[in-house]
Amino acid sequence: MNTPRIKSTLLSLGILSLSLGLCHAQSTLTNGLVAYWPLDATDGVSTPDLALGNNLFLTNAPTLVAGERGNCFQFDGTSQYLALHHSTNFVGTGLPIYTTNGYTIAFWVQGASTQAANHIPFAEVAFAGSMLMDFNTRASKIAVFLRDNLGTTVINNISSSNIVFDGTWHHVAFSDYNGVCQLYVDGNLDSPTNENYTSPSSGAPAGTITTVAALVRSSGIADYFAGSVDEVMAWSRVLSQTEIQNAMSNGIPKPISPISPTFVNPPLSTTNALGDRVILSANVFGNQPMGFQWFSNNVALAGQTNTSLLLTSQITPGTNSYTLTANNAFGTNSSAPVSVVVLPDLPATNIDSGLVGYWPFNVISNSATSPDLVDQNDMQLTNMTSANLVAGKYGNALSFDGATQLGSEFSGPPVYDLSTTYTVAFWVNGASNQADKQVFANGNSVSGGYFFIGTDNAGTSGKVDVRINPAGFADTVSSNTAFDGTWHHIAWVDQNGTGLLYIDGVLDPAVYSYAHGALGALALNNTSVGALVAAPLRDYYAGNIDELATWNRRLSYTEIQSIIATGIPVPPTTIKPSVTTPTSQPASLTNGVYQGDTVSISAFGSGTAPLSYQWYLGAAKVSGASNPTALTNTLTLTNVQPANSGSYTLVVSNPAGSVTSSVVVLNVTPYSPATTGTVLQVDFNAALGPIPQPGFTSMTLATNPASFSGPSITLSPIGATSLADRARGTPVNNPPALTQADIYAQFIFSTAATPGTGIDVLIGRLASSTTYGVTIWCWDAQNSGTSDWSEVASGTPNVIKNQYSFSGSSAPSDYSDTLGGLVTSSPSGQLDIQGVVDASSARVDVFLNALVLVANPVIKITNVQLAADGNLQVTAMREYPGESVIFQESGSVNGGWQFAGDAILISNSGPYITVEFPLSSTQQFYRVVYQTQ
Repeated sequence: MNTPRIKSTLLSLGILSLSLGLCHAQSTLTNGLVAYWPLDATDGVSTPDLALGNNLFLTNAPTLVAGERGNCFQFDGTSQYLALHHSTNFVGTGLPIYTTNGYTIAFWVQGASTQAANHIPFAEVAFAGSMLMDFNTRASKIAVFLRDNLGTTVINNISSSNIVFDGTWHHVAFSDYNGVCQLYVDGNLDSPTNENYTSPSSGAPAGTITTVAALVRSSGIADYFAGSVDEVMAWSRVLSQTEIQNAMSNGIPKPISPISPTFVNPPLSTTNALGDRVILSANVFGNQPMGFQWFSNNVALAGQTNTSLLLTSQITPGTNSYTLTANNAFGTNSSAPVSVVVLPDLPATNIDSGLVGYWPFNVISNSATSPDLVDQNDMQLTNMTSANLVAGKYGNALSFDGATQLGSEFSGPPVYDLSTTYTVAFWVNGASNQADKQVFANGNSVSGGYFFIGTDNAGTSGKVDVRINPAGFADTVSSNTAFDGTWHHIAWVDQNGTGLLYIDGVLDPAVYSYAHGALGALALNNTSVGALVAAPLRDYYAGNIDELATWNRRLSYTEIQSIIATGIPVPPTTIKPSVTTPTSQPASLTNGVYQGDTVSISAFGSGTAPLSYQWYLGAAKVSGASNPTALTNTLTLTNVQPANSGSYTLVVSNPAGSVTSSVVVLNVTPYSPATTGTVLQVDFNAALGPIPQPGFTSMTLATNPASFSGPSITLSPIGATSLADRARGTPVNNPPALTQADIYAQFIFSTAATPGTGIDVLIGRLASSTTYGVTIWCWDAQNSGTSDWSEVASGTPNVIKNQYSFSGSSAPSDYSDTLGGLVTSSPSGQLDIQGVVDASSARVDVFLNALVLVANPVIKITNVQLAADGNLQVTAMREYPGESVIFQESGSVNGGWQFAGDAILISNSGPYITVEFPLSSTQQFYRVVYQTQ
């Protein structure tokens, strides 16, 4: 959606401002008004929306009674509510109200304070999705809840400061501009409420149902509100406090002028390749209900009565004209004609151009492989012999049993990661009675990412399922059939996230659209047929496969028809190399690389094997004698130094020629690890709203792994678990007992409670073989239990603390919930700290609130003072929490130290211990040492 264009168009028409930014004070409350339900009347079926005609429908006859202004609806709290199902075309209909760029909602409400929590006067929700915005009861207060389009809870039932539910009428208004929120009660700003949130989700609004007095979703109806609601209003802009008070005191001036259909975003002309999918769409603003009709060359298209038009049969070159007509009770309007141009294809004379892999499946070589005629990346066959060769569409084909047989290859680059635009084509002959079986796939055999083309995932329809996980889209099933016991040709074209699926040369109507990206840590490492080689190996296909080929470009419509009709031409004997830098490899490494790190830079070469590789730094070759990886497709640089900074390229060669990759810039930051003092103070926080403890640096799962001016931390789950975060919001500072409230309020934790599962904290870029004192905060207000902590980087676990326990029911004080110890970094400068659930613990997750690391720590006395009782009070800081120390005393600083048996323990918390000594004329000097000394 082009917001600036919407704003200028509507303002020029003098109709309605749909500006999604903050507005200056408005002269009339009808500016930006998208919904106004006065709730004064009903026809027995619905109650009217005076703004755009989005009438709310009555369920179980709520009672019409006297309200705050005119009438209102009274709800019984058990079955009665108002609701409207609608589209997500908020530009045209004003609904859904929730957008990520600015809106205001206001209403009057009357309810008792005795109502249970989470009963909802007003809500907007994705009926079959996760997005939800609601206002709900919290004793006598009203709470706001918001889960955005991405399914992330950004406002979690934050209650008002003022009373709303006390049996009398109260006015509630809420505005949200890109996460900057204001809640008003009775026209006054309710403060503090802390509804603000960061990084609101992008994209079109997802809400599909608006309700009053209940929450309605596909899973059921719940949270009925008992009480009365009146004067519900919504705007597509943020109102000022003066405007909110005006709406509260005076309502909306009536009558509200109706709006005939007005094209906000008309359809646009397009120029397309032969066989393309074309989608024409428009946003039309005006009163509801509204009807639509598409025309092609002035002829009405049967059944095309929506604001979008999908054209999938663009196989004839030429130009056609399209218009959209919209009508409502107040008028009719048509868009200007737009042209859909379809260009002719070039002849299919160079199909081998961009060919990455071609497996004709005509023979089985060496009893275990099927040759690749392009790069000799042969398909390795599992549990298959020459008996699996059957008659195919062209020559032979491979037959798979659907249980144990597959083909896989790991030597060539998976086509999904090789290029953002690519083509996969093959013939299939399989039965319809198999669900979720994969014909072709790129997978990761360790981490589990994948891209596949296979059978319908949900049933036995015989249709084609395409899925990319986790970076792409969920299972998307074709409209047409390809599995019915006969041969069918499938061609998949992906143009940087725009997918086209051709079945027997005909573009399927199913729409595939996503943001193409490499799968990061789940980068693909194999190509397979007949099964998915991921983690685990699964989804065996039963049937025949023939003529599999992949290209690092789009095959044209004419080329697809050609390979269907005559097969794929045998490629030339030698194909000149081509090289791409995969999208998982950044174009530059200018940040976050420190002196001493290990860095790998990869690029994939294609062409006729054998291929030779040579990496260059600037114009100079990287020596293969001193670094053998310089002669491979992945250059690995260990213990990098500033001298390794520069521009790297890879040259790939074979007898047909050579090609040079794009430049990767490496910048190495000079760095010497500290050997004394504090090297890390990290507060582990919730990703949505990190609030670090003063003096600490924040780390969240969104920034994992993270660097801290040299040292790095990588968090990983241990065992069958995952990591999550939480912001409890408690406790609060209570000096001097508690000044570390921010540490205890937010944390990262493991989601399983099985003994042996937990969190791995890998700390890198430290001084080699150096002693460190580690302090770890581990506490959660809603849990209690026992965990074991150790350091394992040296290969032999070094116990930090066994059976560490805390009680969430006990409010913490500074350092009251810490553990720690002395650990030694590995020769490579790493510490690997692991916290796991103890076998004796009935129920606990492993929590990580904060961490402090001190290099070569020393015990030191931090404070000496005369106590109120006349004793001498001494406070010492140990090397880590709970370290066993003793106090010694002497009449001379030069020797004669003895155990101070008269020490009185005052406090013992974390690394700090405080004692008192009765004043004496013989002993004047004190020190603290290890207990073993």
